[in-house]
Amino acid sequence: MKKVWPIVFLNIIIVSFLSAGLQDIYKKGTIKLEPSPGFGGGTDWEALFYDGAKQVIVTGEGSIFVSNSAQHTIYRFTPSGQFLTKFGQKGLGPNDLYFPGQLTILDGKYLVIGEYASTRRINLFDFSGKCFKVLRTDYNAFGAIALRNNKVAYIASQNISLKVGKRTVFIKGADSGKESPAFTGEVLGKNTIIIDGLFLGFDNQTGVLIIAQTGDGNLLVGLSSTPTIRIYSPEGKLIRTFELNMKPLPASDRYIEAFRDFTISEMKNGNDQTPPETIKKIEKIAFKEMFNANLPYYRDIYVDSEGNILVFKWTECISDCKKNFQVYAPDGKYICETTIDEGNFKFNVDNRSKKLAFWGKSLIGLFELRNSDDISLRLVKVDLK
Repeated sequence: MKKVWPIVFLNIIIVSFLSAGLQDIYKKGTIKLEPSPGFGGGTDWEALFYDGAKQVIVTGEGSIFVSNSAQHTIYRFTPSGQFLTKFGQKGLGPNDLYFPGQLTILDGKYLVIGEYASTRRINLFDFSGKCFKVLRTDYNAFGAIALRNNKVAYIASQNISLKVGKRTVFIKGADSGKESPAFTGEVLGKNTIIIDGLFLGFDNQTGVLIIAQTGDGNLLVGLSSTPTIRIYSPEGKLIRTFELNMKPLPASDRYIEAFRDFTISEMKNGNDQTPPETIKKIEKIAFKEMFNANLPYYRDIYVDSEGNILVFKWTECISDCKKNFQVYAPDGKYICETTIDEGNFKFNVDNRSKKLAFWGKSLIGLFELRNSDDISLRLVKVDLK
């Protein structure tokens, strides 16, 4: 018996290590973006994503899909990161795509593809790249996502005034086509200013509505100006709510001034071609008029492969910011706070563009190389440990 115990004890240690969940990994405090060797080797990322990419999603068996809004295309990769094929072309017919963005998976069988909101449609494609169905929506469809039980959800936006916007989450049956509201909330901005026909307002700085698919296929709804998270069934019934373990940061004069300088610099150096005379008028604006007293609680929400809810906190940083997220169990219990050490990579946390996806205990990300002239994105696999 004395000789057996060390072996049994060793086996227990090995099994415990192998069975360690993502929560245990998060509790270590830091996730370092160390690329998995060989993943995506030999791929010419600059040729594929020279104009950026919008979102990444991974199927149950590990196939990777990436939406490229600028090219109206979806790319498919093998689990080892090798490019397989692409599908889609600009248009509004079957098998066409129009500025595709959001990607989620419906009941393990179909890609749910959100498009430019005013098309009022949500595409369902099979994994081979063939259009299965086009769902027509009653309103402009923002942030379309899949739920279980053959349901999808999207956000409808209505501007009540230049200061108040109403956001409603609708749930739609993929078979029946029927849709009904699940949640309605107000997004409050202090002001929006119109200059030379340009609407200048920063809703992401005052609060946005975010929806996500929970690990069990329910609907998660968060309004970033409040600490309350709501979970609904695919039928629209409120299951539970929980409060985030965080407080909002004040919109300080220092932050607003830094944001102003960064915004104007982006306008001058970016590709949006804002006329110089318009920029001069913008430089004279009191940006403080467009901010609420507090900044939002968080920038975005992800759900990992074990159903944990990851809430990326808002910080006073403006650009290339440190990524801190709080971890909540599927039932809403607060677990810990974790930092992402980006190392040689960088990415943005923005609810309009999901750059991370989870597959088992791996993280698949769309990252940019740090300190490089090559600004194209690339797929990177990180084995979480």
